[in-house]
Amino acid sequence: MNIFRHEFRAHRTGLIWWSVGMLFMVYAGMAKYGGFKSAGPAALDIFKSLPKSVLAVFGIGNIDLTTAIGFFTVLFIYLFVMAAIHATLLGAGILTEEELERTAEFLYPKPVSRVCVVAEKALAAVTSVIILNLVAAVSSVVFVAAYNKGGPTATKPILLMMVGMLLAQLIFLSIGMAAAAVLNNPKAAGPVASAYMFTAFFLKLGLDITEKYQWLRFLTPFRYYDAVAIVKASALDWGYVAISVSLIAVFTGITFYFYRRRDLYV
Repeated sequence: MNIFRHEFRAHRTGLIWWSVGMLFMVYAGMAKYGGFKSAGPAALDIFKSLPKSVLAVFGIGNIDLTTAIGFFTVLFIYLFVMAAIHATLLGAGILTEEELERTAEFLYPKPVSRVCVVAEKALAAVTSVIILNLVAAVSSVVFVAAYNKGGPTATKPILLMMVGMLLAQLIFLSIGMAAAAVLNNPKAAGPVASAYMFTAFFLKLGLDITEKYQWLRFLTPFRYYDAVAIVKASALDWGYVAISVSLIAVFTGITFYFYRRRDLYV
């Protein structure tokens, strides 16, 4: 039984719809940039008059919004959230689906270890996450280039953002899988992992508003790969990359350790 193939096919339709949504989000966002740019300085003055808290909610940092890449930094946080939701739900769901659908007795009596089951399910989930990230990356490069008439090339900062987003997606995926492995109630994995994901997002917004409590930035992957910081530095923060890889390894280890020992809900 090829578990990887079965799992990838089972989640293929969902991946297609998520990809369509990602593609539409990039297209619609950059189309708004066309209208924003045509409005001229008046539109920019409106943003400048807004309080810092409102600017943080919309993901507007200290960057030139009249450029295509500057406007894309605003759009990026929404792509980031979409990708994070997909990864979190996929991670929690791919390990609990047999228990929720009462088909665990079909899979687990087969001559295959739980380690193998988790490994192949994780590989299928990672493949889906990478595909969604590639859809976001390719569509972003294409649509930003289409509106970036005469501006500086935006391909490198976009690709850097997507690499950072991929690492964050893998963090949320591993957290979702760890929740599914640790919690005895399979129905609780999705809500628990999603609660952390949304808490991390709102924590990011809070830290954008105030300069206090900046040490909390380590608790939210959304803060690791800030689009404005990436554009300005034209590089990722390698400290955050190291933290990301460490978190992925830790939560993946938790997943394998606890899933081998948990009682399955049948």
